[in-house]
Amino acid sequence: MQLVIHCGALHLQGRYEGQEGMPPMQELDPPCRCYLVEYPGGRIKLFFSVPGATGHGSVFQSSEMKEDKPANGERYFNDDFSNDPGSCSSTVTLTPQSHPSGNAFMYRQRFNDWIGVFVGGLLPIDPDRNSQLIPDGWMQHFQQNAPTEANGSTRQEAGSACKLGHIAQVCFAADLFFMQATLRLESDPNADWLLNYVFPLACFEQVFNPILQHPEAFGISSFSDVTWSKVPNSEYVKITFPNENEQDRLHSFFSQVNAQRKSVQGMDNSYPPMPDIYQGEPKPHTKTILDYMKSIEDAFNGLADDVRIPVVNGRFVSFS
Repeated sequence: MQLVIHCGALHLQGRYEGQEGMPPMQELDPPCRCYLVEYPGGRIKLFFSVPGATGHGSVFQSSEMKEDKPANGERYFNDDFSNDPGSCSSTVTLTPQSHPSGNAFMYRQRFNDWIGVFVGGLLPIDPDRNSQLIPDGWMQHFQQNAPTEANGSTRQEAGSACKLGHIAQVCFAADLFFMQATLRLESDPNADWLLNYVFPLACFEQVFNPILQHPEAFGISSFSDVTWSKVPNSEYVKITFPNENEQDRLHSFFSQVNAQRKSVQGMDNSYPPMPDIYQGEPKPHTKTILDYMKSIEDAFNGLADDVRIPVVNGRFVSFS
């Protein structure tokens, strides 16, 4: 896989606190090494060293981005694959303006509860000299974390067609997580602790991969020995937790998501209503759960524009 790589550094960082325009900027001392990687298929990712970090978690990677129409000599990338401006969480603007580390660029990232902006410089590297100028460890990281489409899958056909906003995606991913646990416990009350979960590829890319790769951005401590892999001959990804403590990190995060979701019902329409999986019965209603999970998967895969959420008395609420 031949990659077009821009090498440089991040020199300034700022934090939006509700103001318009650029926030106050602080110097990064020392600057953070960074690479913008252009993959086959028109996708990019930005990678940079986390200040003061070593080993696992020492490299931050952005979400997968695509390029929009350039303007005024600038190149602009973002992760809005759903045609919903509210779902855009990462942007990169490359400019022709000079900078100590190359051509000036700006990176904007929306984390779980804050928005950061970073400024630095980048210069493109001749692809034929990648092996000479880029350390093997970085090259291996770029290849292992290539966007799915660059590895030949149907990313553009599935996840990019999802029309759900970012908040809704996280809420529905939480539902898939909890519903799998519920179904397994209903089928075997004596089951061992739930350590294996399977999610649609598009759902994994949009929600779970960012959480597992950068838990600190979501207020979660770093995961240890959590693995994930594509289920052979399918469009699903299996996540495996090594023990109860690691699973509980994600369980606690999604519990907080649902607590916030319940508190804003009727006030914030970006949050989907909570489902009623009991339907008046003392135990969860299996068919209701399975139908609901299928509706969520269809929305993530771009096969439906909305999710049919079960509410009381066998009724459904359509959420889009």
